[in-house]
Amino acid sequence: MIIEHSLYRVQTKNEKEALFLIGILNAHCISNWINSTKKGTWSIDTHFWKNIPIPRFDETNKNHFLLSQLSKEAEEIVKNIEPGSYKEIKTKLTNCGLSKRIDSVVKKIMAIS
Repeated sequence: MIIEHSLYRVQTKNEKEALFLIGILNAHCISNWINSTKKGTWSIDTHFWKNIPIPRFDETNKNHFLLSQLSKEAEEIVKNIEPGSYKEIKTKLTNCGLSKRIDSVVKKIMAIS
């Protein structure tokens, strides 16, 4: 692995919690929120973790569990796409309707209207 600038690591208790976090961070509805906290145009600094109130994963919460499942489904859909092909990934997830479903659940979890 070659890291050009920085790598941030978050320890999770299990795969479901990791998928939950991935779902939130990759949701289109969160993009503007994260981008508004960025210091520059290219990278996300660690300060955004303090500005976005991501709740702790609760497997008994139906929306948290559903987001984990949807994130796993997204992972399966895009697993054969070349790494770094963001536009292709976005198009594929949008065309199959999964991006919209993920956004809907994330909006409920994050109380975004």
